[in-house]
Amino acid sequence: MVLLLLLLLVPEGTALPPLGAGIPSPVAAANVDRSAVFEARPGPRAIPPGPAVLAGSNLSPGSAEWQPSPVPIAFPGANYPATAYDPSLSAVIEFGPGASTWEYRNYTWTVLDLAVQPPARSGASMVWDAADGYLLLFGGSGAAGPLNDTWIFSGMAWTPIVSNDTPAARTGGSMAYDPVAGAVVLVGGTDCVGNCSGWWEYRAGQWLPGPGPGPPLVYGAALAYDPVRGEMVRVGGVFGNGSYLAGAWVLEGTASNLSWNALPGIPEPSPRLDPALALDPPTGALVLFGGEYLTPSSGISSDLNDTWELGRNGWSNVTPRSSPPARGAAGLVYDAAQGALLLFGGCGPEECPFADQWSFGPAEPATVETEPTACGSVEIGGAPYGDGQVAYLVNGSYPIGVAACPGWGLQSLSTDGGLRYAPSSGDLLVAGAGQIRILFQPIRVALSVFLVPPACGVVEVNGTGYPNSTTVDLLPGNYTIEAPSCPGKRFVGWSVAGNATVQDLSSAVSILDLRGAGAVAAYLAASPASPDLLGNVGWIALLAGIVALGVFYLAMRRRRRAGGATAPGTAAPAGRDPPPGR
Repeated sequence: MVLLLLLLLVPEGTALPPLGAGIPSPVAAANVDRSAVFEARPGPRAIPPGPAVLAGSNLSPGSAEWQPSPVPIAFPGANYPATAYDPSLSAVIEFGPGASTWEYRNYTWTVLDLAVQPPARSGASMVWDAADGYLLLFGGSGAAGPLNDTWIFSGMAWTPIVSNDTPAARTGGSMAYDPVAGAVVLVGGTDCVGNCSGWWEYRAGQWLPGPGPGPPLVYGAALAYDPVRGEMVRVGGVFGNGSYLAGAWVLEGTASNLSWNALPGIPEPSPRLDPALALDPPTGALVLFGGEYLTPSSGISSDLNDTWELGRNGWSNVTPRSSPPARGAAGLVYDAAQGALLLFGGCGPEECPFADQWSFGPAEPATVETEPTACGSVEIGGAPYGDGQVAYLVNGSYPIGVAACPGWGLQSLSTDGGLRYAPSSGDLLVAGAGQIRILFQPIRVALSVFLVPPACGVVEVNGTGYPNSTTVDLLPGNYTIEAPSCPGKRFVGWSVAGNATVQDLSSAVSILDLRGAGAVAAYLAASPASPDLLGNVGWIALLAGIVALGVFYLAMRRRRRAGGATAPGTAAPAGRDPPPGR
């Protein structure tokens, strides 16, 4: 009420207070972002630091590339991770660090709550035993030193295995499944009072010494089955005297006469300790990454981040233009659910253990289509792509966000082919080539209309009247606004707030420029009145005097027109003759 009285007394031309100084602020709806635009999540799922490639920024069509994956909220970063893919669960399983079991499924790591766990260890070996249908864990280094216990993981439970014969306790051994023999093969490691000799086979719950001599006595080598050659291949490793084993060694011969022999080939990977090696089923090639190398002349240890493939024609250096940071003792496993090799953990000069995660595979094209074509873009893994652009992505999961032009918001996001958008996580799941289609729509914004005094008519916006304290949804743009005409009131001016502006604040009819949620108020005040100084009696007396004066004036004019005759009963002035009679 005080504000209303002040406005009624505001002299014309006085500046108006800003909207909000005594005027209710726009209702809550006017401050709500009504667009459906969303952004890539910040925080723990952000692209990790280091020489990471932002989604497809330098990938080539069809080429095999390393692509950083978002770091999950919970991640089992470790050196020498005991990791394998479990096809019965369609998940990657890792044991450790500590006495913990982790599962990687749907692009997320989860620690499993299990009643029984193997003792904590590092440097253990784990592999999927296809013949027996479970994961097999052996050895490693525990709190008291090297271990030689055997565990199986099946049906989401760990069970210890007691064999009639057991390999010596060791850490840093190499283990892989040999489909030709239908058995798991274990070779190398330390500390069998030095490096471990010979090799072993595991089948149907029993360990048996391998038939034939073992390969060179090294630890820290990598082992995998090569389906192209039908042979087990071992790469890398260090002898007890600290020298490195060069090249690769293969298990050849018949079941009764097997031997380990050097695999000839030039070029070939340089000698190294703790490389990561795994089969890439789509290509049938073995993929080797990284490792550690000690330069004999300087004694300086350096980590590697090169990538090699062992295919039908031998070794090929396929190191792409961007790779994971150099490291050794990393986990490398083919995730059949994701359709790509997964690299994680390990130790290097930049971090130990690493908490990042990378995928390796062919770069699949993801074509972006927006409508309207020039209104906005999509961000995939932090890199923007506009209409008609192509992002080349390795199979995996990528944070995705949409940026729209001012005044526009997201209407829908759809995918096809090998692409799938997961609304629950806000990720783009890539399993092949496909298209991302984005439809934008204009965003309506809230305009709150106020009128002071509130009961004085309506404010017209493009011809539609809105009473005081009304909120209406409008498209951004220009609108004609007109203040009401109220009896006894005069227009004082406009006041605006938020994303609204008025071209002429002092004109009752003006143009409102609305760019976002905002508010407008029309101020009116009492019209100036003539002062009432005489009162009713005074006005009547004044009017009677004016009338009498008029009558007297008319009478005098009539006498002058009659010839100047004097009034009856009066004498003519001296010295003058009276006027002639009629």
